[in-house]
Amino acid sequence: MKRTLIFVFEVILKDTNPAVWRIVELKNSMNLHELHGVIQSAMGWKNCHLHQFTQQIGDNETEYLLEEFNMPGEPYYGNDPRKFKLRDVFNQIGDQITYLYDFGDCWEHDVILKGIRPVDTRTTYPTCPTGARACPPEDVGGTHGYEQLLHFIETKNKAELADYKDWLGHDYNPDYFEAYNDYFFNKKYKRFMRI
Repeated sequence: MKRTLIFVFEVILKDTNPAVWRIVELKNSMNLHELHGVIQSAMGWKNCHLHQFTQQIGDNETEYLLEEFNMPGEPYYGNDPRKFKLRDVFNQIGDQITYLYDFGDCWEHDVILKGIRPVDTRTTYPTCPTGARACPPEDVGGTHGYEQLLHFIETKNKAELADYKDWLGHDYNPDYFEAYNDYFFNKKYKRFMRI
């Protein structure tokens, strides 16, 4: 039986400046689909779109994609992320995988293994102890749309911001990040995984 350890990942939303990132900690016995749930919960995404993991090792690329996301009648070529434990995908510190969320907006995240340590019995896993900046709003138009929103906020373009506020239903603060204690993060994660 393989020993359960804690994997510490840095999740960085690519092409964001300043960077949107999170540190997440979870048991290496969890699978890639559960990692998807942790990333969604930590980043603040709402699981409204398709996703996939891609791992590049040398010249070989492996994709992990749920079969139900495949086009009807098309053969399934992916690997089911529910069948791959983190300890089988990540072997050493520095290993990484790309997490793509929303095939239209194309939000790419680098997921990098930053640490491996024993389980702390006082902590409830998974957890997200730290991070920076708010996740972009869903359907903002990818990196280009997000940069445009940030520009309107920076220049205080009231007309454009009013349109965004009407669309979002609230003010958007790109600097906001809420660190959750273990209990509340787990509550958020468990609620997410029921979707």
